[in-house]
Amino acid sequence: MTTAALRPGPAMAAEDRRVALLAQGQLSALADLFDDTLIYVHSTGLVQGKADVLEFFAKTLRVVRIERQIERVTEDGHLTSIAMIQTMHATLHADESKHIATRSYIHTLWRLTDGDWRLLHFQSTALPAQ
Repeated sequence: MTTAALRPGPAMAAEDRRVALLAQGQLSALADLFDDTLIYVHSTGLVQGKADVLEFFAKTLRVVRIERQIERVTEDGHLTSIAMIQTMHATLHADESKHIATRSYIHTLWRLTDGDWRLLHFQSTALPAQ
């Protein structure tokens, strides 16, 4: 097992791509990054699988931008965990004038499958605003 605070690697590149695709609204490309067995836990406690979280971003929440501070990257063969502080800026699809900013501690788990890094688990815990 290797731990590096900010060491770039292929899983980190996949994490960067996740953030970019989410902010660009490219949900079909985002689906390709998600493992079919994805467990996605929102900071509200809502737990969703791959199809449900993609529908959530398609119909409920439009991400405008995400700012991150990477805290730790831990690699172990075909698995990489990434811990970060994230601020997400978003709007509601039903009311684009409603702006939302959330600050969370995020832990992601990526798995190398058939040569591609896929998001296996996403866990978000709400943090107080700064």
